[in-house]
Amino acid sequence: MTADFQSIQHNFTAYLRSPDDNPPPGGIEQRRLHIYRDLFYNNVAGFLAQGFPVLHQILTAKSLWHPLARAFFASHSCNSPYFADIPGDFVRFVSTFNHSNSPYPPYLAELAHYEWLEMVLDISTDSVDGALIDPEGDLLKRSPVINPVHRLVQYQWPVTAISPDHKPEEPLPTPLHLLLFRDLDFRVHFIEINESTHLLLTQLTAEPGLTGEQHLFALSRKMPHIDPQQLFHFGAELLADFLQRGCILGAAKTIIKKSN
Repeated sequence: MTADFQSIQHNFTAYLRSPDDNPPPGGIEQRRLHIYRDLFYNNVAGFLAQGFPVLHQILTAKSLWHPLARAFFASHSCNSPYFADIPGDFVRFVSTFNHSNSPYPPYLAELAHYEWLEMVLDISTDSVDGALIDPEGDLLKRSPVINPVHRLVQYQWPVTAISPDHKPEEPLPTPLHLLLFRDLDFRVHFIEINESTHLLLTQLTAEPGLTGEQHLFALSRKMPHIDPQQLFHFGAELLADFLQRGCILGAAKTIIKKSN
């Protein structure tokens, strides 16, 4: 009896995932099967459409959205029961998508990743104990505390500019560096940055115990082609600007150790 029940379950879920490739299980009213089939798929496809609005618009215009969503629903194994984890699984799915002779745009994976990050930051629970931070502290003499709700990414495609009216055919000549962070008012920001800013922000995350001055001196050693005084001036202004924007939260009252 157990084997028969498991067989029915397997046939039922296989049909729900891919009704065109699997016969419906016997003994179940077709009307009920169709309700379950449409309910499961429409829930997932609708959640994806909300999480990837630009990608959804572009692919829907070419009648490519539902085939992609259906392929994801049919073949990808999601291990989490939470709907909020579905977009991340979708990003992983499209990152391995075979583009050979594919009608899908070559920027598919990067655009999906870019749109997904906004949701990641929006629901992030990462935090730093405010009692350890002085919002008006000296960012050069003490350790700048970077907002933990941030991401540093780079793309080969101009993901910030892609839209139904602008669909690039060639990647960028140089990578696009982006800083994404959520400010104290829970608004997510996307900022294009250059290589030196990317390096500085990477240092702030990797070495939270260094003072702002130490970070800038370390940066100058990594970029010997830039005049140290010019870089120091640029870096000091950058730290102040990021403090005002909410990317930096203030100066550490004591050394904040990097969490594992």
